[in-house]
Amino acid sequence: MELGVEGFMVSPGYAYAKAPDQEHWLGRQRTVEFFRKLLHRPGARRWRFNQSPLFIEFLAGAQDYECTPWGMPAYSIFGWQKPCYLIQDGYAQSFRELVEETKWENYGPKSGNPACENCMMHCGFEASAVEAAFSTPKGMLAMVRAMFRGPRVEAPTGAAVGGRHVPHIEPGRARGWAGEASPEALRAAFDYRGDATLTLDDGSQIEGYVVDARAGEVRVWEKKGTGATRIPSERIRHVALTGRDPAHTVAADASPA
Repeated sequence: MELGVEGFMVSPGYAYAKAPDQEHWLGRQRTVEFFRKLLHRPGARRWRFNQSPLFIEFLAGAQDYECTPWGMPAYSIFGWQKPCYLIQDGYAQSFRELVEETKWENYGPKSGNPACENCMMHCGFEASAVEAAFSTPKGMLAMVRAMFRGPRVEAPTGAAVGGRHVPHIEPGRARGWAGEASPEALRAAFDYRGDATLTLDDGSQIEGYVVDARAGEVRVWEKKGTGATRIPSERIRHVALTGRDPAHTVAADASPA
């Protein structure tokens, strides 16, 4: 604030099932304890957040909201990312398709989805806080009170909350893995964050980033192309992970081609 910054945003990192390090990422209890400790620091009342004060209260455990994953949709050259920019579950080609065809009940901490279990990110919950503030008189009064008095934050408990937060999911297939086409192999290519090479029934090959793998169809952003190519799944005979995965941090055994 002394530097003249108008305001800033904050959002917690969190433990997710595919993270190789489960010890140091924050679970929900550790997130709440951290923000209680942070916001009880001397001078914290002077901090100006460019966010809903009810979202700040949510981070400190004073509010409980359901996730609103469609509240901050992400669009890229691949399309509209489902369900939010934190999870790679494919892309919709239109906003209508995103809203109407995404199974929203499969996402959020209470859905049982391990990718969402510890999430308290702004992209899912700040929209929930804003909706709560403007949907009821009680929510509006809570927001006004927080704006003038500061977010309602309980004192930290000092509890040592740590350890393993979610069932760990081993890393997916690594570069060099290859196999005959199957639903599992196509899913591996979709989960892989590098280029894959697909061999078709006529012997031709398509190399690129698999941006979607639906029932009966795969979409590939070709390495040498300018857009996504739709390929019927029944035409694919062989799958190989050939490009570098920039997000792959833990080595996995590569099966022989």
